[in-house]
Amino acid sequence: MPEPAPCPWIAEATPESFPRLVLENSRKGPVLVNFWARYAGPCLRQWPVLERLARDYGGRFLLVNLDCGRHPDFARELGVTSVPLLRLYRDGDVRETVHGYEGEQPLRRLLDRHVPRPSDSAAALALRRLEAGEPEAALAALREALAADPENPRLPAAYAKALIRAGRPAEAAAWIAGLPRALREREDLDTLRGHAAFLAAAADAPDETALREAIAADPAAIEPRFRLAAVQLRADRIDEALETLLETLRECGDTDGHDVLRGLVALFRMLGPDDPRVRRLRPRVAELLR
Repeated sequence: MPEPAPCPWIAEATPESFPRLVLENSRKGPVLVNFWARYAGPCLRQWPVLERLARDYGGRFLLVNLDCGRHPDFARELGVTSVPLLRLYRDGDVRETVHGYEGEQPLRRLLDRHVPRPSDSAAALALRRLEAGEPEAALAALREALAADPENPRLPAAYAKALIRAGRPAEAAAWIAGLPRALREREDLDTLRGHAAFLAAAADAPDETALREAIAADPAAIEPRFRLAAVQLRADRIDEALETLLETLRECGDTDGHDVLRGLVALFRMLGPDDPRVRRLRPRVAELLR
């Protein structure tokens, strides 16, 4: 690999320095670790791309190179079995992983999901205003930030969360639904939309008895079923809510307006893939969708 010109945002790691260079620094900002070896041609192709990015971003992320040829045991301890491998660390955890050679534009998109931007400061200030009891001022500031920096990937979720925290979940769900498809289908925004839809459905729902009576009167109606699941979630009866949503999907199918499938997916994400309820119900959902 060509020797890099001196750059304050590029560092070489050893097993001894890895905790300080990577884990500690990742609590201050993004750290991109390049696991490489001199014998691997794709690593040599990757290096100039990474060096150019480190210089272009001017310190908004730290590039750390670890030579797996020199430190094979340590690389295996970290689960690195092939190179090149890139891992982006934030707050001590791996947030993104790239296997094999990757071009400049995909790497820019990856970095842009994590590196700080001036509009992030404006968003943080807006959220502090929300916490101070100034919801309209906070939302106006976030709208200004979105208009000034529409490419910031963190602002849409920040605005949706602010709407939810301001007590306007229905508006949050509708706003996400109106975003371009590539944005609204992003996992964080799709999950927020499901969360907001539940909050909106539970906000003015009648009691459970009335909801069950409505379901009995019209078993094909989705709305009372979805509202029942939302009320169960509000009471932290997650198992019941999951079964209600599954039954709704089985009996009525799904509609975009009631977000039954999206709600199930949002709950699965919240619980995590290893949760026994998720492992049990996911195949049943897949069967219903065939």
